[in-house]
Amino acid sequence: MTRAGRPGPHSPSAAEATSAPAVGECADAAADGGFTLVEVVVSLLLIAMVMASALQMFVRAMNVTDVGGQRQQAIAIANDQLETVRAVPVTSLITGRSKTQVDTLWALTGASTLTSGTVEYYDSTASGTSTSDDKVPTSLTSTVDGVTYTIQTFVDRCYQPTSTSSTTCGTTSTSWPMYKVTVWVTWSPGKGRKCGTSTTCGYAVATYIDPSSDPTFTT
Repeated sequence: MTRAGRPGPHSPSAAEATSAPAVGECADAAADGGFTLVEVVVSLLLIAMVMASALQMFVRAMNVTDVGGQRQQAIAIANDQLETVRAVPVTSLITGRSKTQVDTLWALTGASTLTSGTVEYYDSTASGTSTSDDKVPTSLTSTVDGVTYTIQTFVDRCYQPTSTSSTTCGTTSTSWPMYKVTVWVTWSPGKGRKCGTSTTCGYAVATYIDPSSDPTFTT
């Protein structure tokens, strides 16, 4: 029994008694309260690794696309040069192309593959390295979109067998003489890009031209 006018000890109501969390519940709530600093750092590292890999793939894809575009340009340049050579009269194909010029052309790295099965051919009346008299210059350059393409044009002699069904043009001079015209376009892709393992890219196209004159028909 208490005295009148003085409050006795507080007795919690039923609602207050049931709302107080247990000790275990407090621990769970603290654990679910958010990420720890370690978890955040690990997550950021994982994201950074994924983004770095994605960036490398993107850069590689861009490089492949750029080199592919350059190759298409080289193909167009080579085909244009080949058509230009075809328009030159067959009697003028080697005019002005001195032995010095052709020797330099044949000595280029990689040229042996292009000249295989052919005989070096040049204008015996020409001399020196001047290209002013060349109807078909041995070397030209063309710059497109900041990329410089070097155009090497080979006009060599080979011989087509006449006694067999073979279409292979070789170096046996007893066969039918032909001109083999090869246009070789090389360029540097730049910005650390490569064509395979080389920093120099190349494209070659070739055709054969019969040096004999067109037949004359009588009526």
